[in-house]
Parts: sequence; structure tokens; C-alpha cells
Amino acid sequence: AAEHNKPEQAKYSILFFVFCSMGFMIKGFTAFIIPFLTIGLYSAFSRKWKILEEMRCGRGMLVILLIICPWFLYMISAHGSTYLNYMVVDETKNRLISDGSTHIAAAVLATFLDHCAFYLNVLWTYFAPWGIFLIGAIPLTLWKIKSNDPTKDGLSLLLIWFCVVFGFFSMIYYSINHYMLFLSTPFAILVSVFFLENFDPQLLFG
Repeated sequence: AAEHNKPEQAKYSILFFVFCSMGFMIKGFTAFIIPFLTIGLYSAFSRKWKILEEMRCGRGMLVILLIICPWFLYMISAHGSTYLNYMVVDETKNRLISDGSTHIAAAVLATFLDHCAFYLNVLWTYFAPWGIFLIGAIPLTLWKIKSNDPTKDGLSLLLIWFCVVFGFFSMIYYSINHYMLFLSTPFAILVSVFFLENFDPQLLFG
């Protein structure tokens, strides 16, 4: 069965790197940071290190370079250091950190707390009225994971995905409300699990 699944694993691994590369072309390093951090934390939490091995990151890097290099090499050759500075400084460095504070640790903590409050309000407004149900959905998810529920692996991945997105965007210097749209999928599934917890599957699916 494991041998039979290898072509499927290879296909999904390649697609993962393809979509990360496409995301990078649109949103920059965020498209790499969030997926890789989510998978890395999930592998560590579940102790399923084989996931990282099966991703074949060496092959994945080749896929990434084949997709992103032509465009960036063309833009650098056409616009030189102006384009390079724009990508490295304006689109990356200035979005991640502030130039104004010498107390880096205090600034990061203050930014994190301020942005956490901001994004909690965004979750409430963007996903209203369903955002209120996260108050029950997240504790239920944690309980299911701790109690070795059959769905714990999937729920662990969703919760880590949720926390990575929320935590990462709370730490960076810029706060933009539409960043929380990255949470649409894990949010919808976690809240759905909360609503369906007390339903009999036989009544739902026959």
C-alpha cells in the first residue's frame, strides 16, 4: 500500500512547491514562511518526521527556482538595483520590522500585543457572526487532540495553521486586515467541527 501511494505523494509534493512558488510571485516570502512553518511545526508536534522526508525538498527547490527565477532575473536585468532594493527593502524588510526603535525586544512585544488585539477585532468583523464561536471551537479542538480523538491529526494541523498565520502576522511591523483571509479555511473547518460535535453522523450522512 505504501508503494502504491508513492506516485500520489510525489504529485502532491510537487504541487505544494508549485503553489508556494506561485504564491511567492504574488505575496513574496509569506507564501513560503506560512506553509513551511506550519508543516514543520506539525511534523514536530506529531513526531511524524517522515512527512519532511517525503516532501523531497531538494526536488522542491528545483521546482521553485524554475518557476520564480525567469521573472526575477528578467526584472533585475531590466531595472537593476532599483528593482532589487524594492523587493528586498520595501516589500520584505520594511514590512517585517520597524527602523525606528533601538529596543528591539520591547518593540516586537509591543507590536505583537497591539496586532493581536487588532486581528482579533478583524476576525470578529470579517467572520461575523461566526467569529464568536472560536471561543468554543479552539478549546474543543485542544480537548480532542489531548484525548486522542480519531480526528486529532487533522485538527492538530488546522490549529497549527491557524496559530501560525495569526502569530506571524501579529509579529510583523505592518498590520493589514485582509491578512486574516489566510485563516478562512482553518477557521471554517474548526467552527464546523464545533457545530457538528453533538450531531450523530448517521443523521447527517445516512
